[in-house]
This record gives sequence, C-alpha cells and structure tokens, in this order.
Amino acid sequence: MWTKDEFPELAEYLKGLQPAFGQFRAATRKKDFWEPARPDAISIIEVVIPATVNGHQTLQAWDVQLWQADSRKSENIRAFCSSALRFASHVEQNSITINGLIALRSRMFAYEQLLSGLDECVIDPSEAEAFFTRCRKLDRGDFSWTRCFTVEWAFCLDGIQLFRLRESSDPKLAKKAASLLEMEEVRD
Repeated sequence: MWTKDEFPELAEYLKGLQPAFGQFRAATRKKDFWEPARPDAISIIEVVIPATVNGHQTLQAWDVQLWQADSRKSENIRAFCSSALRFASHVEQNSITINGLIALRSRMFAYEQLLSGLDECVIDPSEAEAFFTRCRKLDRGDFSWTRCFTVEWAFCLDGIQLFRLRESSDPKLAKKAASLLEMEEVRD
C-alpha cells in the first residue's frame, strides 16, 4: 500500500495513464480482439506481440495504482479484475508462448487484487460469492500448450517466409543468408 504523499512522481505518472486505463477496459469488453491485419502487414508476428506487450504494461500500471490508498475501492478492484481476466482471454486467442505466460500473469494480478480486497474488507464479504462467479465466467482459460506448439511452429515458418520475401529484394541480406545457409550446411 502506498500514498500520493510518499510517491508523488508515481502518482502523477499514473494520473496521466487514466485515459489508457479507460481505453484498456473498453477494449477488453469486446468478445474477441482479433481483426484482420492491415493489407500491407507481411507477418502476424509484427502485429501480435506489440499489442500483447502494451496491454500487459497497462495492466501492470493499473495494478500499481490499485495499491494506492485513495484507489483502494471495491468498484475499482472489480473493474480491474474483470478487465484483467478478459485481457487474459483475449491474448489466449493467439496461442504463442509469450501470450500464455502473459495470460497467466494477468490472472495472478486479478486474483491477487480480489483476495487482498477481501482480506482488507475493501470488498464486502456478502458480495464475494457473486464476484467469484463473475470471475469464473470471465476466466475462460482458453490456452492450450498443444495448440501453442503448433502455432509456434507456424510462426517459425512464417518467419522463414518473411525472411525469404525480404531476402529476394535486398542483395546484402541475400548474401548474408547464403553464408548462413552454407555455414549450417542447409540445402534448399
């Protein structure tokens, strides 16, 4: 727990992030976050990772804010937990390892806030059962390690294809690729 007086710079920084928390919360309310990539996007790798990392950073900052004494309210914890669990579900829709790990961490954020809110009596114990039911509904747990390995293999193939496309238009890259392939004794 911390106060604005103890950490004024952190409080000011988090104050500036309020619009981001609102946008994050609104984005997680959508059932699915995937939309087709823009036409000029060559590789899904270029689209997926930045969205996941930015979402996770927003969630971390929001978590820090909830430990501020002024923000420690039942409705704030509920909003955070709902958004964190929805975000976990969103990132699990793309089965890459980093998304699975970020989904696990997002769940931990949610349940840490929930349990600490109950311990501190910030969340009314009479509301706990309804809140746990809501969390179970939002916590879909879609991540599959088997699917993850399949997708990771597809990402490797996607990366090779991306490399080959760029190699064909860049003579320096083509020369480097040829030397790497010779060194590793790889044949086409």
